[in-house]
Amino acid sequence: MPSYTCLCCGHTEDFDSAEAAFQAGWDVAPHFTLQPLCNLCPSSPIVLQGLDGARARHAKLHAAWQRDGRPKEFDVGVELAADGATSAEVEEQKAQIDAIRRLFDPTRH
Repeated sequence: MPSYTCLCCGHTEDFDSAEAAFQAGWDVAPHFTLQPLCNLCPSSPIVLQGLDGARARHAKLHAAWQRDGRPKEFDVGVELAADGATSAEVEEQKAQIDAIRRLFDPTRH
């Protein structure tokens, strides 16, 4: 049973396997680098915004976690708001994400 500690926020969680961690949204080997990142500290912003941009953006989220507590799960609305999205844009993105999920798992919705 592997235990992973996020190198970004320090959160530690136990999983039955590396695959279970990956399915829970963690960036772990062999799917990603050997540096584990939790489901709330994904590596994708680095690809989209570069290392410095991703660090600055994510630092704001970490500050909110210290103030309000670490969220239990990834919230696309919070992520989009951090990028300056309006509430209408957040709702549109959530609708698009739900549509994509239905394409891959029609029994889910």
